Amino acid sequence: TKNWLPTLFEQNLHLNMQVAGPISTATIALSSFIGVFVGGAISDRWVRTNVKGRVYTSAMGLGMMAPALAFLGFGSSYWSVIGGGFLFGFGLGFFDTNNMPILCQFFSSRYRSTAYGVMNMSGVIAGGYITKMLGKSTDAGNLGRDFGVMAVVILVVVFIQILILKPETDNMVESMEIIGLIDAPFTPFDKDGNVNLQPIPEYCALLVRSGLKGVFINGSSGEGYMLSEEERMQIAEEWVRVAPQGFKVIVHVGSTSLTSSARLAAHAEKIGAWGIGAMATPFPKIGSIEQLVQYIEPMAAAAPSLPFYYYHIPVFNGAYLSMLDLLKAVDGRIPNFAGIKYTYEALYEYNQCMLYKDGKYDMLHGQDETILSALVMGGAQGGIGGTTNYNALVLNGIIEAWKAGDIAKARELQNYAQAVINVIAKYRGNICAGKRIMKLIGLDLGPNRKPFMNITDAEEAQIKAELEAIDFLNRCNK
Repeated sequence: TKNWLPTLFEQNLHLNMQVAGPISTATIALSSFIGVFVGGAISDRWVRTNVKGRVYTSAMGLGMMAPALAFLGFGSSYWSVIGGGFLFGFGLGFFDTNNMPILCQFFSSRYRSTAYGVMNMSGVIAGGYITKMLGKSTDAGNLGRDFGVMAVVILVVVFIQILILKPETDNMVESMEIIGLIDAPFTPFDKDGNVNLQPIPEYCALLVRSGLKGVFINGSSGEGYMLSEEERMQIAEEWVRVAPQGFKVIVHVGSTSLTSSARLAAHAEKIGAWGIGAMATPFPKIGSIEQLVQYIEPMAAAAPSLPFYYYHIPVFNGAYLSMLDLLKAVDGRIPNFAGIKYTYEALYEYNQCMLYKDGKYDMLHGQDETILSALVMGGAQGGIGGTTNYNALVLNGIIEAWKAGDIAKARELQNYAQAVINVIAKYRGNICAGKRIMKLIGLDLGPNRKPFMNITDAEEAQIKAELEAIDFLNRCNK
């Protein structure tokens, strides 16, 4: 549109191009310059009280441009044409200064360059088309009329913008704090025990439908220590590939070889994982906080842009150490240490960690059987679970009932979650029985790797019968 303003000034004001060109250019440049500062100031103040303030300010700019185009198209006096040009530039400043801030309300920094590039390219394409259209209009002697028609188009765009753009924040970020439940998925194997990536897209979709916020892959539920480094990388790549925007993929990178762990961490960062984590190595046993910090440091340093979570599950590795002391030790020493997945029974210690420096670190509750207790005592905001694979609707229900103040409902759901856990506890726990439950709900993830003892057909029938007795198949993930 701006490209044809000199021509419009020439035609409507009966000026030669040597005069019309500088007047139109100066009018638009000066008014846009003023509009940027005024529109920016209004937007910055408005968004403090209304998250749609930037959208409304941008719409105001477009709203000014509509009558401005009518003045430019049909005006014949200096006041109407130059005034229309000034109003057009002023509104354009309002609009231009808010484009990037509005985009930031919908896209995190991870996708912002791509989004801005698409937006700019779309503008270039649209601008090229309009320039061509107005060129034909000029040849036909209808430039003024068609400027007026564009005023109607802009009013329609204003209506659509206000109707559709509904930001929820002024700056979309991928939160470094986990709110809600993260799943610890099983690793799919084929009948011969080879990693099978084929079920992962369907698996991811099931977890998303069930209200889960991400996955912590290649951990204990995923039989991570029984996978090769190459297999772990393949699994990580597939989960990152299929995960929808906002669905967090945290990669467990712990191993008995720190060299391997560092490679896994660097790989996770390279492929775009959301975060990394590790439990203490099972061999050699870690007996002090300083040993544990020295074990964590190289992994965290290998992926400096990713949050690192320590996975505290001492029953697996014998690292019965104070997690409060760990937080004190890593504070200021490991910059990307984000928090702890706390899979242990000591709710007193869990609460003390939550209170450390006013909740500086993210404490993820790791025991599905005591979610309600963690909510009551520690104010847990996030968690990573194993039975979330098939019982997330119930576990999420506990959190929702607690937030709504319905303690009776939360208690009933927690007791039901424990009833499900009571079944799997009789059949070698979540890694074995839980994986077989996935088959019962329609997603066969194959056997466990040796030396795990796989669930037999007879045991599967018993598990199914016991779950049916508590109406599990009507309450499970679907």
